[in-house]
Amino acid sequence: MSESFISVMGYIVNFIDGIFAEASIVLLLLGVIFFLLGVVILVASLHIKFTARHVDGEVIGAIKDTRIKERTRDGKVEKETKVNYFAVFEYLRSDGTLHREKSSNGGNGVLKYKTGEAVKLLVIPQNEFDDVYDENDKSPYIMGGLLFLLGAFMIERATSLYASLSIGAFSLSVIIISFSFRMMLGRKKKKKNLSVKQKHYKYFDPDEIRPVEELAIEEKDRR
Repeated sequence: MSESFISVMGYIVNFIDGIFAEASIVLLLLGVIFFLLGVVILVASLHIKFTARHVDGEVIGAIKDTRIKERTRDGKVEKETKVNYFAVFEYLRSDGTLHREKSSNGGNGVLKYKTGEAVKLLVIPQNEFDDVYDENDKSPYIMGGLLFLLGAFMIERATSLYASLSIGAFSLSVIIISFSFRMMLGRKKKKKNLSVKQKHYKYFDPDEIRPVEELAIEEKDRR
């Protein structure tokens, strides 16, 4: 075989190794992100459980939060409607006053409640709004555990993939720098102007509170 053919084949092999090396980097970075996110969620959930006030509360209704998200695709502006639900709890504060607060966690899971249902709450008093969680809600632990395990699995796979490659440390460094540079450029392009001040997500108008059952029917019809 000619030397030129061998050189071309060597280049192709190195190119393929580079692609797989970059794939392993992406997998590793995603694994680290998921792993750390899982740890943060688990630690934060445990911190809330052991430091919050445990109080009796009542579900007095829920709020439907509708947002319109705009994004540009192929030069055209597309609008996407995002719907989220938040329970509204009523409970006694430490000073004895009756207080209504929007739940700190939202989602379709809120529609499982019944209006007037008694709940056990975890309350962390804040300056303006309280952080309020359903004590029996296990979803943060499940989500945190799944992200933790998924991240650990992806890190292990990325490590195994890189170990099977013949690429050198210098080439790997170049790939990492190149990949990181592209990511930073991508973030700059996607960065939007957020100069408009938005209301705190805990703020709500009392007139927005509706029976949970009514919102559950609307959501069912919407789907």
